[in-house]
Amino acid sequence: MDSAAAPEPGSLTPIFVFYAVCVGLPLLIAAVVVAAVLSAGPLTVALLVAVAVVLAAYLTRRRYQRVDEVLLDELDVVDADEVEHARAYNLLEALSLRSGVAAPELYLSDDQTVNAAAIKQAGDAAAVITAGAASRLDRLQLEGLLAEVIVRIASGDARAATVATGMLLPFTDGPFSFLSNPATALIDRALHPDRELGGDMAAVKLTRYPPGLRDVLSMAGQDSGAVASSTGRLWVIPPSSHPARHDLDLRLAVLTEF
Repeated sequence: MDSAAAPEPGSLTPIFVFYAVCVGLPLLIAAVVVAAVLSAGPLTVALLVAVAVVLAAYLTRRRYQRVDEVLLDELDVVDADEVEHARAYNLLEALSLRSGVAAPELYLSDDQTVNAAAIKQAGDAAAVITAGAASRLDRLQLEGLLAEVIVRIASGDARAATVATGMLLPFTDGPFSFLSNPATALIDRALHPDRELGGDMAAVKLTRYPPGLRDVLSMAGQDSGAVASSTGRLWVIPPSSHPARHDLDLRLAVLTEF
């Protein structure tokens, strides 16, 4: 796949470090407090600190291993019926074969807007389509939308967005949202700034039919979506309030020229 058309993401290391520090700092403080209460000697203090560090590393790894499950739960999706949504299954199979990637599992969101999301950790990938996309799009439009999902999976963008969003979800939309500014900055730094435009171009190269995706973006621009900003980077069309979203008019103009 053309790397210029499907930009590769950045490093995820700062994401893991941020999570480990945020989890580990309270554990270290607790270890120091326990040591002070017990009037512990240097060896005991070192042991307590080591336990805190190991526990923080374990919790970070455990979170990483479950990011796809966490996000699917957050999106409140269900398995797509293979009969009712046979068209989407068939398109995913064909597009995956053309791209050289394994076909993702298909899930359905009850959102009535037109949208789709790509989720991938280390193993199997998942494609999420909204009920609106399943019911309102014709075959060529749905192919254009799902092509962008496959492109994101193939380029590594889906994994980067999944890991970054899932790891830092407690800090962007959760009990520790007072850390949302640095967490959001780290997520955006892990993703290519032109991922939407590059994904659009790679998707239409895959389908060889720009009007399909262009029509989807045009329809999405008329919807008032229910996609949460905290998971917006997973979706082909992020919510209009999302700070990292490219203007839809720009994406439409590029596809028209393409």
